[in-house]
Amino acid sequence: MNGPRVVRIPWFSHDNYEACREMMADKETLPVGYLAWLESVEPAQEKFVSDGGIALQVLVDPREFSAWCHERRLPLDAKARLRFANYRAFRDTGAIEELLHPTPQIEYPDLRRRA
Repeated sequence: MNGPRVVRIPWFSHDNYEACREMMADKETLPVGYLAWLESVEPAQEKFVSDGGIALQVLVDPREFSAWCHERRLPLDAKARLRFANYRAFRDTGAIEELLHPTPQIEYPDLRRRA
């Protein structure tokens, strides 16, 4: 059985929205002003959750996002914001650490009696 669908949403704070918007290569696609942006994303998020999904709001810090994109030679655009949200969600939950350094699997001997 599959679990609920999970979406990672690049999220901006009221304090960093304008700085983030100004640095984006596709800033014309983002609403002018934080409240306008919030009004544009909240209905879709609420619908997704009401349909049984899980929406993770992943905060986009302008300095961290810019450095992350620069390291990967990515333009600062919607596609990069989604990739960053996925990266941060995995990093923050420890999933990346588990992928890079998996917990060793211990093999136990079969102790059942053989007939």
